[in-house]
Amino acid sequence: MDVYGKNGIEDVDLIAGNLTEDKIKGFAISETSFTIFLLMASRRLQTSPFLNEKFTIEIYSSTGKAWVEKTTGLLDVLRRHNPSIALHIPEVQSALTPSAERPSKYTA
Repeated sequence: MDVYGKNGIEDVDLIAGNLTEDKIKGFAISETSFTIFLLMASRRLQTSPFLNEKFTIEIYSSTGKAWVEKTTGLLDVLRRHNPSIALHIPEVQSALTPSAERPSKYTA
C-alpha cells in the first residue's frame, strides 16, 4: 500500500506538507507558503474596512493615519515601537530575513 493512502500525496495535510517543503533562499518560508501568504495578504488588504472606508482621521487620528501612510515595512514598525530590536537589523535587509542568515556581530 502507498505510504500516503489511496489518494497518494493529496491526503497530506497542507500544514504538514508546507513544513516539509524547502524554504526559498533568503526567506523564512517555502514557495507554497509564500504563494498562500501573497494571496491572503492581498485579499485582506482589499477587504479590510480599516484600510478602506474606515481609514479616516476620526477612527485613526491624524498621527495614526500618518503612521500607516508613511510605514514602508516591518522595520519601520519595529523602529517606532521597539527600537532596541530594530538596531540589530541592517537598513538594507528585510526585517523578515531569517536570523540564521543575518551576519552576527559575534562571529569571527
